[in-house]
Amino acid sequence: MKKQISFFLIASLLFVHNLFSQELSELEPAVESEAEVLVETNLETEIEPDLTPVVKICAVKGGISVPFAYLAEDEKYSFSFVSSADQAVSMLSYGDADCTILSYNAAKLIEEKFSGKVSICAAVSFCDYSLVTGKKGIKTISNLLGKTIYVVKDSQEEVFFRQLLKKAGLPVGKTDGCVNIDTSLDYSEIVSSMLAKKIDNAVLGGTCKNTVLRKGTFIYEGLNLYEEFINTAGNRSIDLIPLTVLVCRTQFINENTELFRDLMKDLRRSCDSVKSNPYKTSSICSKYDFGLNFVQATSYIKAMNLTFSSLIAK
Repeated sequence: MKKQISFFLIASLLFVHNLFSQELSELEPAVESEAEVLVETNLETEIEPDLTPVVKICAVKGGISVPFAYLAEDEKYSFSFVSSADQAVSMLSYGDADCTILSYNAAKLIEEKFSGKVSICAAVSFCDYSLVTGKKGIKTISNLLGKTIYVVKDSQEEVFFRQLLKKAGLPVGKTDGCVNIDTSLDYSEIVSSMLAKKIDNAVLGGTCKNTVLRKGTFIYEGLNLYEEFINTAGNRSIDLIPLTVLVCRTQFINENTELFRDLMKDLRRSCDSVKSNPYKTSSICSKYDFGLNFVQATSYIKAMNLTFSSLIAK
């Protein structure tokens, strides 16, 4: 009797095992087919990388890069923000950036150093230099004869001022019939000396000029030197040295003609927008990493002389 029961139990267990194995084998193809469908679906819906070309802009933090502001809102442009012109030049030389904005003097130096690898493509802004004076008698450029004018040695202000005097036909020297240019002081020394009434006349621009005119007592903007240059040169602004310029890798220009044209058009529009919308521009600058807060950006924009002008035939 016990043997019959054992046999019956074994037979029952074998029947259940075979039944379960059959159901499992029937399910396996379905599971496999579902997995295949999922894999195929994932492959079909896989997002392809965006291969749309972009212009790599290296922006030096501070007011010099403000003209780029509206390009920061455009997906065609990717930005790298650096703290010095040297870093921007390094990125250009290694191909990590396609363009940047530099002072004219710095741009000319790297253009010569890299011999055809970079190109000055556009004038972005011109000087806002003034003859700041503690005397009221200076009304025209010829009133500078016989006076000592302080300007920082080897600065862009000095280059511009000497060019202006040459255009105006005024001699430079230490006699009464000449303009005496003194380059013995740096920016901070000129500002402090003007405020302390130790010197009467200086060529200044930007923050230094604004500081002296704001804080000084009986200190005036005797001459707007940009306007004097235009008047002296007979409106031949081509002779005017820019303050800042757009610098691009020559290889980028040659290999990306359409992108380069877009860059020039967009930067021109950006410059126009900076001039017409200083407060919106200041918000953009503070939103991104331009290195300026809203107040600083607004102050800088109001003092800028943005005049975008292409210097390359493309």
